[in-house]
Amino acid sequence: MLIVGIDPDSNKHGLAIVQDGKIVTLDSLNTDDLVSRLITEASLDKLCIKLENIHRHKATFKRPNQTQSQMLRIAQNVGACKQNALYLAQRLEQAGLKLNMVNALPRSHSGKNFTHKSFCMAPARPAARSRPYCF
Repeated sequence: MLIVGIDPDSNKHGLAIVQDGKIVTLDSLNTDDLVSRLITEASLDKLCIKLENIHRHKATFKRPNQTQSQMLRIAQNVGACKQNALYLAQRLEQAGLKLNMVNALPRSHSGKNFTHKSFCMAPARPAARSRPYCF
């Protein structure tokens, strides 16, 4: 079984594929290429697709030292990301692929602190308030 993690974005989505506890693929693909790739992968092996929970955070919240126009720009960018992620989820479900919504990794688990253990199963919990993303 392959574990597929998807980090949605407004232009391209981050893709990570884990096999036997090792990351075998890291890529950035647009929606059409990602859907095609996952359909191909699903025909070859069983997939467990994990998609970052797009409904977890509000589009904007008060940030210190940000002007009104900066906050509006951030809100627009987050909204575009959420819309594209929703479209991706719909396309994958239409293709017959089952999605598992998950939370993002805390910042402490990114970069040099990343381990496979942090690449765990963590189902999305809409009521939770911490920064997530395990897949």
